[in-house]
Amino acid sequence: MSETTFNHPILHALRSALGVANVPTNDVEYAGHVFSIRDITPEEYEYAGEMINRTAASDAKRRGLIDSLAQMSCAISAIDGTPLFELFGVTVPDGLVDKNFPPINVRQQCSTYLFNMLREESRMEAATGLFEAYFGARKPTHGEEIPLP
Repeated sequence: MSETTFNHPILHALRSALGVANVPTNDVEYAGHVFSIRDITPEEYEYAGEMINRTAASDAKRRGLIDSLAQMSCAISAIDGTPLFELFGVTVPDGLVDKNFPPINVRQQCSTYLFNMLREESRMEAATGLFEAYFGARKPTHGEEIPLP
């Protein structure tokens, strides 16, 4: 359900109070680019798992990299200040409130595009540096331990 589906002022205030609107991001510089990274939702963790399961990884070391890449792909909202949905040409609803947190279907589509692009077109050594920058920028929540690839 997107914010534009139910746009009553009370629901809008509730979304703002619960942190659904204006999701904060951390900017991380890597390889001459700035990646805007935000915390991912439980639904996005599940989606990262789906992307991982669709990816054949034969050895354990590569599997860990694929796991990290999937989570990172869900967490990046913009590169060099341009939202992923603009980079990948994904249509967003009119009246989008927070460009770092579009509706879930838009976030999933962008995550899939970024995941596939990085998995298929980057060297794993280069991607490892981005993983380290990503995990270094994340702050643990609720006692979570952040694994390094």
